[in-house]
Amino acid sequence: MWIIGGESDSGFFNDVWYSSDGTTWEEETAHAPFSPRAESGVTVFDNKLWIVGGRGPGAVPVNDVWYTEDGSTWTEATDHAAFAARYDPGLTVYDGKMWVVGGGTKPHPDQGYWSVANDVWSSSDGVTWVEATPSAGFSPRTNQGAVSFNGKMWVIDGWDGKNILGDVWYSSDGSSWVQVNGPPGFPERDAHQVVTVDGKLWVIGGQYGSRPLNDVWSSADGMSWTNSGGDNRFTPRAAFGAAVFKNRIWVEGGYNGSQFLNDVWSSDPIEDEPFDFGHMISDFFHELFS
Repeated sequence: MWIIGGESDSGFFNDVWYSSDGTTWEEETAHAPFSPRAESGVTVFDNKLWIVGGRGPGAVPVNDVWYTEDGSTWTEATDHAAFAARYDPGLTVYDGKMWVVGGGTKPHPDQGYWSVANDVWSSSDGVTWVEATPSAGFSPRTNQGAVSFNGKMWVIDGWDGKNILGDVWYSSDGSSWVQVNGPPGFPERDAHQVVTVDGKLWVIGGQYGSRPLNDVWSSADGMSWTNSGGDNRFTPRAAFGAAVFKNRIWVEGGYNGSQFLNDVWSSDPIEDEPFDFGHMISDFFHELFS
């Protein structure tokens, strides 16, 4: 598992850490060549680890794209991608390409909210990006979940700069988007995580307004949702890292509404019942989230 950059009370980071068990964490590099940042898109594609966009000091979003094959040596695919600079883009891999879906583009301090987007872009190499649509069917948003599942791309909930949206959308081509009928079967949220494992979508934590959450919901079709968390879950948080690794779902760091966190939690093995997020296994390094 990898943690890349992030933010804490002491500022922004561009360090890279890894762990094979969630307990022991090793620093691969203290200063990667990309600028310190948080709220980037991170994914694995073409046997490489990629970081896309984000925001750094002054809340200024960026649109550079970097990749690595070992976590230590990073190569800049492009310093200015074709899409506008953004933080918290939805980033997923689908149909042999990376896809950037929406995100926050620039602050509007005079209006008290951030400008958000609903454009969709794809790339097969991280260098050349092609716009699938400048305005998807879903409303502009950031802090959303974006994943590939069951032969489609999915966008789940998010924040439009003023309100939490409480909706679920899918697409087979990145251009035409279909909304799942009605509100989602889980409470609306943003700054959550969405992962796919065991033939299901999993929505994990996040926040509603200023209230952090620690519930866990799963769905086999994106329409019917089941509360899947146990009684001894990780503490409530938003803007955290999540991964599927060694047959478990992992939750790493985040923000609980008053402080940054650096704890690590894992679920029971996926095939075991009942499913439970009751295992805090380690504190790791300085307070950051990715």
